[in-house]
Amino acid sequence: MSVIKKKPRSLSLTPEVEDKLLKLCDQLGVNPHAYLLNEVGKAVNRDYLAFQVAERQQNMFQDFFDKMAVMAEAESQNNSHSD
Repeated sequence: MSVIKKKPRSLSLTPEVEDKLLKLCDQLGVNPHAYLLNEVGKAVNRDYLAFQVAERQQNMFQDFFDKMAVMAEAESQNNSHSD
């Protein structure tokens, strides 16, 4: 089994947020590191999914408009040949 090397990131919290984090983690029965990793993972996946959906929609619209342009050009050529 291969081990994936994790990338370290540092984080600075205000004292107020740190206090809330510690109290919340105590209530949840998890350590702050695990809580933060879980929440960052959820946020990144949620936002990345939204990005992917928007990108796919943009590509679909571009494909649609490209096809419409080709069809319009073909129609224009057909009309000019029938004159």
